[in-house]
Amino acid sequence: MISAGERVLVRPPTIDYGFPAKLIEIDLDGTKDTIEIEHTDETLGTVKGKIMKVDRSDIYPINIDKIYSYQTMKEELGRGICEVTFTKKNGDERVMPCTLVFDSIPEEHHPKGTATGQHSKQDTIAVWCMDKEGWRSFRVDSVTKFERLTGMGKGHKNDINIEGMFK
Repeated sequence: MISAGERVLVRPPTIDYGFPAKLIEIDLDGTKDTIEIEHTDETLGTVKGKIMKVDRSDIYPINIDKIYSYQTMKEELGRGICEVTFTKKNGDERVMPCTLVFDSIPEEHHPKGTATGQHSKQDTIAVWCMDKEGWRSFRVDSVTKFERLTGMGKGHKNDINIEGMFK
């Protein structure tokens, strides 16, 4: 969620990139919000300090390029151990090494049945937490950093032809 006073990226559909601005006011009755442009860009015709109204659908978080989607994070977690940094509901930051690779999860903790229930929506991801050795979850919108640390987990095997390598 973006609040008034925050830096944002404005990306109108007519251009391939966005420009930074400060969100001044959110129009609660409509869809045009007020921004203040941060930099002059002659190509776009923007002028630093100019106040203008833009369509809400063109306003994105300033770090939009660093935001991971639910699908991307699930895929990466299925490929190896990842380090997820997120903000907990109480406001604390948590750095959690975690995975969805079954070879890295003790067999007695493998999920039983199908994945339905409280985490079936795409707003929360349940993972095996490596340091707590238990199942934990995090909200997708609370992630501030996401990085895969390892390959396919301890059970991954590659077919490598070593014939003739050591002559």
